[in-house]
Amino acid sequence: MVKISLQIRATLECIEKLYTSHPHYQWFLKLKCSSCGEVTEKFHDLTEADKVPQKHNRSETNLLIKCKLCSRENNIDVIEGSNGAFTSNDVGKYKSIVTFDCRGIEPVDFEPKSGWIAEAEDDGKKFEDVDLTEKEWVDYDEKNRTSVGIYELEWQFIKVNAVLVGPQQGGQTTSNESLEASGPGPWILELSTKDLCPAVDFNRLK
Repeated sequence: MVKISLQIRATLECIEKLYTSHPHYQWFLKLKCSSCGEVTEKFHDLTEADKVPQKHNRSETNLLIKCKLCSRENNIDVIEGSNGAFTSNDVGKYKSIVTFDCRGIEPVDFEPKSGWIAEAEDDGKKFEDVDLTEKEWVDYDEKNRTSVGIYELEWQFIKVNAVLVGPQQGGQTTSNESLEASGPGPWILELSTKDLCPAVDFNRLK
């Protein structure tokens, strides 16, 4: 399995924090088969809160998809607890907002759409169901009497090393191992940026 993070960057106008309505946010992704290299023609959606049964075992997954070219069945999941926020302190750099557990497929493009949440600066208004389909959004914060906006939204995917931290085991970590941890939880996911593959900015390829 491969773990891949989606990173975003954007220019924020009087916005303190931007994040998705997880676990109910719909991630629209184009996917590449790791076996034959075939890329899906359309975007497929998956939601962390929704599970479908796998055909050959009793486990469930967020998305099960069969490659049209090689007929291989692959699946992808949102890793629980990996959702993050892009803040005003992150402007000018990429920030990971979610990590996917990929088995046989990898995301190669993303379509943001609606379902984002934006919090204005200075304890201002909280904007629900923000639509970033056009990679920008503007509104007005009545509480602070100022315009707010999100501009120049970009994204990229990077492979990550995952580390598990078990609070009940005194903070012990397990590096580069499966997230299917044994023993009692809860488990906390930590992501390392060491030894990453080169990031690809898919916005520049369009």
